[in-house]
Amino acid sequence: MDSYRKNILAFAEQLGPRGLTLKNFGGLRGARPDALVVCGMGGSGLAGDIFQNLRFELGVTRPIIIWKNYGLPKLPGEIKKPLYVFVSFSGGTEETISGLTGLLKAQSSKLKAQPVVITTGGKLKRLAEERGLPLVAFEAGALTPRQAVGRMFYALAEVMLATRLITQRPPTFTRLAPRAFASAGKHLAAGLKNQLLSIYTSEASRHIGYLWKIKFNETAKVQAFTNVLPEMDHNELTAFDTPPKVKAIKTAAIFLKDGAVTGRLAKKFRVTEKLIRQSGAHVVTLNLPGRSGLEKTWRSLILVDWASYFLGRANGIPDAEFNTVNPRIVGDLKKLMN
Repeated sequence: MDSYRKNILAFAEQLGPRGLTLKNFGGLRGARPDALVVCGMGGSGLAGDIFQNLRFELGVTRPIIIWKNYGLPKLPGEIKKPLYVFVSFSGGTEETISGLTGLLKAQSSKLKAQPVVITTGGKLKRLAEERGLPLVAFEAGALTPRQAVGRMFYALAEVMLATRLITQRPPTFTRLAPRAFASAGKHLAAGLKNQLLSIYTSEASRHIGYLWKIKFNETAKVQAFTNVLPEMDHNELTAFDTPPKVKAIKTAAIFLKDGAVTGRLAKKFRVTEKLIRQSGAHVVTLNLPGRSGLEKTWRSLILVDWASYFLGRANGIPDAEFNTVNPRIVGDLKKLMN
């Protein structure tokens, strides 16, 4: 059995604090920062996305700022005591490293910033250990960043708990059985081959749409994009009304529906699905199962892990490339950036 498949089957083991090593947390206890800034790219940034979109469910009352860029964001003037969390699975992400090194160099009497690192190793871990920074470390094993979302989410939760940004740990879902989602994932993948994928959610499930996009991009190596309703009806919907003379790209529109969506928005989902289906596009409608936003997140993540895995298989992706992004194009990017 290949390592990617093994990682899917073992995913539930990540859904709790086991496997995390906390270092230099003494100064964090009860720190009570007035904002959280999560700096992370790609799969490493997904934990912050989940916390931001589920902040009310998870009991977060302070602002959460997500940063996916070089350097650091400019914060509102009323934020005086931010907590910066630098998340990089590999510890070698250049954008995230630039943010931490910039913060360490900055000298400001007005800004009392606390940096924290979450990683498996690399330069970020060395910086944290050399500077005595709070650090949450875990073993990389055969995981990829996008397959370690649970581990990084619960690592971020430990940081937030220590600083009183949350007052209790998020629920764990270690009894989830990933194998039970395999058949549904394989069935979903069978209808998506040779298509551009458009993934649509409500605002409340925006982070889930992004999770699905990343999984299809990096695992199945296919173009996938995401948007939210009702906003997409004011722009993207028109793209499905392709003039006859224009050769349309075959598209699958995947609607991830949250049972909490009601009223006019629920009707807009139904009408939008109908219109896109009438345009000739392939429409897939899936209900997000679960009693909470976090449970829906983990269940849908397991499903798309299987779907993207089986779609990658159908696309002829070799075993060695499931655990990477496209080696050639990423190699070219690194060469051109040096």
